[in-house]
Amino acid sequence: MGQNAVNSNKPKCLALDFGASSCRLVGVSLEDNRLVMHEIYRMPNGPEKQDNQMVWPLDSLVTGTIEALKKAGEENTSYESIGVDTWGVDYVLLDDNKAIFAPPVAYRDSRTEGLLEQYTAEVVSREQIYAKTGIQFLPFNTIYQLYAQTLIEPDVLQKTGTLLFIADYFHFLLSGKVTIEKTNASTSQMWNLNENCWDKDLVDSLALPKTALPEPIEAGTEIGRLLPELQDRTGLSDIRVIAPATHDTGSAVLAVPASGENWAYLSSGTWSLLGIESDTPIATPEALQANWTNEGGYGNTFRFLKNITGLWIIQEIARALENRYSFAELAEMAKVEDGYVSLINPDDARFFSPDNMIDEIKNFCQQTGQKVPETVGQLVRCAYDSLSLLYRKTLEDLKVLSGKQIDVLHVVGGGSQADFLNQLTAASTGVPVLAGPVEATALGNALAQFLSTGAISSLAEGRAMIAESFGLKQFNPEPVSNFEEIYQRFMSLCLSQSNEKE
Repeated sequence: MGQNAVNSNKPKCLALDFGASSCRLVGVSLEDNRLVMHEIYRMPNGPEKQDNQMVWPLDSLVTGTIEALKKAGEENTSYESIGVDTWGVDYVLLDDNKAIFAPPVAYRDSRTEGLLEQYTAEVVSREQIYAKTGIQFLPFNTIYQLYAQTLIEPDVLQKTGTLLFIADYFHFLLSGKVTIEKTNASTSQMWNLNENCWDKDLVDSLALPKTALPEPIEAGTEIGRLLPELQDRTGLSDIRVIAPATHDTGSAVLAVPASGENWAYLSSGTWSLLGIESDTPIATPEALQANWTNEGGYGNTFRFLKNITGLWIIQEIARALENRYSFAELAEMAKVEDGYVSLINPDDARFFSPDNMIDEIKNFCQQTGQKVPETVGQLVRCAYDSLSLLYRKTLEDLKVLSGKQIDVLHVVGGGSQADFLNQLTAASTGVPVLAGPVEATALGNALAQFLSTGAISSLAEGRAMIAESFGLKQFNPEPVSNFEEIYQRFMSLCLSQSNEKE
């Protein structure tokens, strides 16, 4: 059995952080009251077409995970624990022998098109669902994916022994133990936040057996130990497998280096998730109308947030340009263009999964009577301006719905490196932006493990440690001439698109 040879008084853990475009294994250590991290292994990820469905390449992710653990074992370092975080809503179906028998379909697959509307019209109303779950209505929520299978292939669901979310499946591979962690369970829109259990009515509306859903565990729970066969294959020792906040946003929020009360966070990546940490859910009729969510957070908190389009638009512009330019180069080209000339509504459904993002932006501008951006810089400037205005709208809604004053916006994740966007966001929202850390998700994963093992005594201590360990960059609001006119033009675009949908 493999054993890590070097023992140290410095606590160390491994964070497996799975994103929709790449996945990596990160080592995190606690040294002199600072957190130090290093990337051990990275592998690509992304949905692939299989039998006319978009599915996750689970086999290659499993193979890559084993390779990552081998790399960690070669470091000859004493790690004490490991935890996994991933995106939400997607799942794997296991048979009674705990083997996968259906491909893990990706949330961007088209199978749920129109089903949110059908389900809420014919099965359970929006008002009832929101009162039960407090979760934002998104067409790819787990419940609508399962509803799609209920309609198309009920026999597949009926023979399911266990449903696991992606992170839970990898915890199962590491430990041999079947668990579901609550922050990811909450993203399904099937978890009853009032009764703290799977909602019977919602589950009964599906072909999935009720017995297929394990009772969720809390973030920070020790699941078990690394399986002996994995110790042999990787050279790692008998380390603990600890469930962090397995939903990646839950981990990212855990790592927000904030103090005091009047702050909001923006977890900025492919998606933008803007909200607050709350001790109680905010599932009011007004929150339902505005489509805000109450996802589970670490320590029985709630992440009251809005899931909105983020850097996906920039990523897709880059892809349409065959990745000829880095994101930094794209930002530099945008900087020299006039601002707020052309605007889009980033949350319009046409930008969710277009064949060509550049064509879609141009079509939107043409159809709304605006100047059509032609150069790369104009396209990126249009996207950045529009995102910053969307953040303004979302932050204003947040203040009204929560009744909370917001004095600072913490931007964490990959988007914290987007200096130009962060400056635009400060100007648009009118509050200072504190950017960093970049690796919030992996750090939050590690923080949950250190809190579980007692290496860090409290969340406040951990957040202060993150603030000390990683340089935060501050962006202060700067006045924009005719800003209210610009903002009203943006709001008119959002309103006109909303009216068209109705």
